[in-house]
Amino acid sequence: MEDDKIPRLNYLIERLKVQMELKIELLMLKIAESCGRTIGNVITNLAVLIMVVIGIILISVGAAYLLVPYLGALWKGFLAVAGVYLLLAIVLYLIKDSVIEKPLLNAFTKIILKKEDHGKEED
Repeated sequence: MEDDKIPRLNYLIERLKVQMELKIELLMLKIAESCGRTIGNVITNLAVLIMVVIGIILISVGAAYLLVPYLGALWKGFLAVAGVYLLLAIVLYLIKDSVIEKPLLNAFTKIILKKEDHGKEED
């Protein structure tokens, strides 16, 4: 009777090893997929951000030149555009908690919770 249990025990141990190796491999694949997706998103968002910054710079230069006839000098046009950006920066700084930080925190929390729920459904 005991001789019969030893091969079964060895078989179960081997099956457990195989299952653990497969779980580790699956985890590594999930990590690789997540890293690839994250890197792709970062690169895409960075490219979009660079294009937006270039667009804002060009619009700012255009606005400064557009203001020359009204203000009388090019430096006054650039100063006016810089003043607008300074006012925007001050306003954003004053309302950053309610308008920027809380919505971003809520969005990230939803994304993280959604990924955790999605990961639980796959197992």
